[in-house]
Amino acid sequence: MKLRVLAVDFDNTIAVNDRLDGDVAVVLREAHSNGVLRVLVTGRILSELLPLLPAPDLFDVIVAKNRAVLQSPNARPIALSRAPDAALVAELSQRGIAHHCGTCIVETSATASPEVLTIVQTLGLPQGVTLNRGRLMVLPHGIGKAGGLSEAIWRLGASLHSTLAIGDAENDQPMLDACEIGVVVAWASNPLKRCADEVIQATGPRAVALYVRDLLSMKTPAVISHPRTWTVEWLELPRPRRACGVRARTKPTAVRLPLGDTGPSIRIGKSDQG
Repeated sequence: MKLRVLAVDFDNTIAVNDRLDGDVAVVLREAHSNGVLRVLVTGRILSELLPLLPAPDLFDVIVAKNRAVLQSPNARPIALSRAPDAALVAELSQRGIAHHCGTCIVETSATASPEVLTIVQTLGLPQGVTLNRGRLMVLPHGIGKAGGLSEAIWRLGASLHSTLAIGDAENDQPMLDACEIGVVVAWASNPLKRCADEVIQATGPRAVALYVRDLLSMKTPAVISHPRTWTVEWLELPRPRRACGVRARTKPTAVRLPLGDTGPSIRIGKSDQG
């Protein structure tokens, strides 16, 4: 796989205690010089995140609030979803549940999960919840890091099949699964590490910087020892008829195609009509 896009999580992946690691900032500049697009994918609210970055152009696109908002340098933010439901916000306030509202997201403590789920169910809202360590986020269905990253990459004219993503928490898993290579840090949870293609075996954001610098020094990323494979099963469909009324014959076969230069492949069916 030729590395075209580098997607990274923020908190506890490249930043600690609201501070972006200096080595990571340098290697992100190096990635840009090597023609690699940089995407930050975070559950953070955009207005709180931007002051923490040393420069607005450190990333080509920022996916904030788990996909709800896209931000490119020197451009207005693009909202990908509607504002938080007024009835939900009112009910949280009435029950005294501390929360914070963004453009499209409602965030609160994970300890309030039972009450929040009850409110969402009672109001019949088309909302989903996701956990990120000690925080709980309420978002419209379909909003998440994988969808946000897909939208960002589409706007950049790139592909998920040339994308490597790095994360550390539960809400990163869909993003890691969507990319050609999903990498987690050593301090991530064991379930997340078991689902990853690679684990960065070191401590702290500086280890992420060293890993990315090693990738940039190679023509292709390191060979993955346990590539993921997806299988698309055959569906039984009605056989087509010819114009003369004679039923056409189909003979399904299966082929395996690579999704990138290395790594996962997909098994698809093929019909030979006679």
